[in-house]
Amino acid sequence: MIRQIAPCLLLVCLVGNIHAAERPNILFIMADDHACNAISAYGGRLAKVAPTPNIDRIAKGGMRLGKCFVTNSICTPSRAVILSGQHSHVNSVRTLMDAFPGLDSDTPNVAEILRRSGYETALFGKWHLRSEPWGFSYWKVGPGQGFYHNPVFVSSTDKVEYSQQLARKMPHTKGYYTDLITDYALDWLKKREEKEKPFFMMLHHKAPHGKWEPATRHKKYLADVKIPEPASLREDFSHRSDATRDMGTSITSRLAPRRTMVADVQKTNWPAGSVDMTGMTEKQKGKAAYQKYLHDYLGCVKAVDENVGRILDYLDHSGLVKNTIVIYTSDQGMFLGEHDYFDKRWIYEECFQMPFLIRLPGTVPAGSVNDTHLCSNLDFAQTFLDFAGVTDTPEIAKMQGRSLRGIVSRKAPNEWRDAVYYRYWMHLAHHHVPGHYGVRDNRYKLAFFYGLPLDASLGKDNFGPTTPGWELYDLEKDPRELNNVYKVAKYAPIVERLKKRLTELKIQYGDTDDRYPTLMRRRSNLFDMGEIHDPSTLDVKVLQDWHRVDGEVPTRQKLVTINVGEMWPGQPFRMPVRMVVPADRKAKGFHLTGGNRPEQLKRDTRLKPIDQELINGGVGLVYTVVQVLEASGLGELGRRSESRFLKTLNPHDKIQYWAWPATMMRAVTAAYAENEYFDVGKVAMSGGSKNGATPSLAIIHDDRMTAVFASVSPIWDSPLRLCDRKAWDELQRVAGPFKHPFLGGHYGPNHNQAALAKGHHWEELQQLARNISDSVFISRNLDELRARNVDLLFHPGTHDFVVFDLAWGGKHNPKIPIYLRANSGHGKRNKHPAAERFEQNKSAFLLEHFFDSIDPLLEAPEVEHSLVEGKLNVTIHFKKNSGEETGRIFWIYNRATDGSPGYLQKLIPDENWSDMQHDKQRGVWTTNITLEPTAKRIDFFTNHRKTVRHQNKRYPTYISSPYTRVELGASSLLR
Repeated sequence: MIRQIAPCLLLVCLVGNIHAAERPNILFIMADDHACNAISAYGGRLAKVAPTPNIDRIAKGGMRLGKCFVTNSICTPSRAVILSGQHSHVNSVRTLMDAFPGLDSDTPNVAEILRRSGYETALFGKWHLRSEPWGFSYWKVGPGQGFYHNPVFVSSTDKVEYSQQLARKMPHTKGYYTDLITDYALDWLKKREEKEKPFFMMLHHKAPHGKWEPATRHKKYLADVKIPEPASLREDFSHRSDATRDMGTSITSRLAPRRTMVADVQKTNWPAGSVDMTGMTEKQKGKAAYQKYLHDYLGCVKAVDENVGRILDYLDHSGLVKNTIVIYTSDQGMFLGEHDYFDKRWIYEECFQMPFLIRLPGTVPAGSVNDTHLCSNLDFAQTFLDFAGVTDTPEIAKMQGRSLRGIVSRKAPNEWRDAVYYRYWMHLAHHHVPGHYGVRDNRYKLAFFYGLPLDASLGKDNFGPTTPGWELYDLEKDPRELNNVYKVAKYAPIVERLKKRLTELKIQYGDTDDRYPTLMRRRSNLFDMGEIHDPSTLDVKVLQDWHRVDGEVPTRQKLVTINVGEMWPGQPFRMPVRMVVPADRKAKGFHLTGGNRPEQLKRDTRLKPIDQELINGGVGLVYTVVQVLEASGLGELGRRSESRFLKTLNPHDKIQYWAWPATMMRAVTAAYAENEYFDVGKVAMSGGSKNGATPSLAIIHDDRMTAVFASVSPIWDSPLRLCDRKAWDELQRVAGPFKHPFLGGHYGPNHNQAALAKGHHWEELQQLARNISDSVFISRNLDELRARNVDLLFHPGTHDFVVFDLAWGGKHNPKIPIYLRANSGHGKRNKHPAAERFEQNKSAFLLEHFFDSIDPLLEAPEVEHSLVEGKLNVTIHFKKNSGEETGRIFWIYNRATDGSPGYLQKLIPDENWSDMQHDKQRGVWTTNITLEPTAKRIDFFTNHRKTVRHQNKRYPTYISSPYTRVELGASSLLR
């Protein structure tokens, strides 16, 4: 059924004072995929070969915009942006599968706003927005893509329920699409009954969208003409990032067996006739495919140009020309062989740039050009409304563009945008283009190809991730984008500036990535994973070549130094790596540690008991250095980098974010490059403090790593570590003069007074925390790590500065497996009773990870508690048949505020522990604690043991329930 459009209850803007004769008509003509290079007014390589004289009439009588860009270079989303004045993520049309929201939505529709304000509105041609057209007094459209020859149309008066499937149900109309919709538009203009009203007409051509079928009269158009090739048809793609180098669909056979134009035009059912390439070389096939593509495409453009002429002639003859705005554009640009591409989708100029020609006699200066101001399809709706005198309707506040009226009338505002934001959502769908976004200013373009389907309706269930990468183009020196300068040192300040601007635009338009942890991690750019994995960049220097080391368990060992990367531009960052394998065979996988000093690694390694077990089982050992740089003779480099971090807030300059985890990942690359000694297998890492946090960060980025046993380092995204201002102010209040450098957390990031003293604003620190949080925090990546079958066990203490956010972590991340030792940490254990040791858990963890014969370790249990008559009742649930053997509870009353000196220094009293009871019938551990009458709160956790066996030896292993804080009174010290 055709929906009756409801009248607006209130139109804030009063247009009654503007006489209809004074309000201009608006004729919006839009082609599909019409590139600027195929409009002769733009002076491209095709201008003389295939001129467009009628479209050029608009430019001669008005203005040509040279920097008009699309926000999302694909048909359906672009049309939704034009109607709504909103980015795709706001109007909800991100892909070809999304329908434009209806009248009952909050999405603006410029046609409906104009209709309410007294315009007669009409739509003819391609709609392609899935939902039924609305906002138009009359519409007649081709459902879906439509057919070039004998197409199907449905109108607002046909009394059928609109859907794209009508293309297969409605009768065909004899004729050519481009001619027919022009006929309909002219007929409507001639027969308008409400001629006292101004009109707003959207005339949408299907042409020149593929697959290209010229009108019968144009089948031989340019038949004897050799179309000039673009200079980039045979581009050297070595300058590109790994994210794009082999992506897309090509003219030549370069990307075969993926779709290519060479393959397409040889098909016997190719719509405009196929090409016989028998006997041709690959180079000849590429040339022939290009010629066929351009001849068919330009044949379709020829009909559009002729029909634009028909419309312009009618305006001239009818006298409407004097008061009619005429706009010619396309829903996006199009590749015509540039970069060996066809289609669109990319942020590269040829499909990112939209043609925009506008004419209004007496207002838009004839023959003018604006190549200065950055404009986009985001601006069209507000431009229409501005010219129509509709300036105060509530929907305008929801739009995200700006009116172009001042620009096209040579009255440009003093302040205008300095950059445009682009985003393509349809990861790999149809033409193998990765998901990406970017920013373009008047000289540079920065693009981030994140390579993820995310939750877009087209792509999320069909395509996996691709390699991410960044690209930067200097459009002044390189207008054809043939030289990606992202990694060129002199452009580093430009990269830094544009990344900041990109982030600002994403915040401005409401397209932040916080809800996508994987994307947040990829965008942080902490590591170039292609280079991390590339052994050719290691620059290995051998200090001790492979040699036999005898002992209780014989081994072969090798000591090298490797190039980790550039921590400081132009200065390689080198670290030692010692590799140890069984004496009689290759190792399969290895245990990796970073808590070694350089002087240790100079000596052959003497195997500890757990190392002997691993070597005997065929597992190797790899040791490197994750220590303060002073210990490696690189103290000055460390100081320079930390100083630069305080100035730039670039996480790559932070030793803890980049240098340490990159060292561990590069050690993996170095070991696996020794393929005569290592087979690919599991990689388990272990370490304490920074040497525990570092592999945790590394495992998030590097899927070669399969396990982390980390001591004194739960890396949680607590409010303080995310730089929540309220949490920081509270920390400052309770900490008083106590200013340990870890307060705020190296992995927080390190938001201390030094950064603020350098002139940074609090918002900058918060933005840095948001940008890197998904690259750093295990809690943000737990689900993905579990999907990779990664093993994790954290082993923090309970009283020192590393665990200032322990209570928050226990509450919000109860599934992260943690073992807490009372009163342990960087400090001493004192007298608290317990026999368990760090090494026992580590040994059991590593043996269970590498050897299938070991029973699984305990998983994090669930905790319940209740307060009944002055007692705290605690119940701990494990999975059925987990095999836990013991239960022990520890508690402390009135623990001070998180991060305060009292919290960090006060120990759990020696007497505050007890064994728990095992309820065999329920399969739970329980206890009751009689509470002190004056207690305002209680913090507690429980410990549980399970013994595993390996080679007739017993290894006790432990896990804790989530650290839990319970408020006992209304006057709690936390309040």
